[in-house]
Amino acid sequence: GSKGYMRPLVAAHTDVGVITVLLYDSGKCATLQRVADASKADHKTEDWVNINLPAGPYCNDEPIFVVNVGDCLSELTGGSLRSTLHRVLPQTCKKDDSDAARSCLALFVGLEPSASLTLPQSGENMTYEEWR
Repeated sequence: GSKGYMRPLVAAHTDVGVITVLLYDSGKCATLQRVADASKADHKTEDWVNINLPAGPYCNDEPIFVVNVGDCLSELTGGSLRSTLHRVLPQTCKKDDSDAARSCLALFVGLEPSASLTLPQSGENMTYEEWR
């Protein structure tokens, strides 16, 4: 890679299901990023925006949730809700920083495989399993 570039901990992707709920802690050694312009398809040359989680005394011990719209929900809303290309990058942290490590728990929400879907753009009917 080029000098100054850190390889992603999680490569650029969209989530395939309906929604993804992420539960973050206050660690600082990883950053969630989203693509700045979701209409562009080439994520290798994209500008990325950090998703800054709330800071301050009101959330030190409180859970922080991030909800990503998945590809299925995006298609079911005709693109009104867009799934977003995102990735996770490492951040440089001091070795003595006691709250530097970051943990994230992800809940991927989909539908029953036999759930019936009607795609608004085409009017096509299919099951969630067929859509996937």
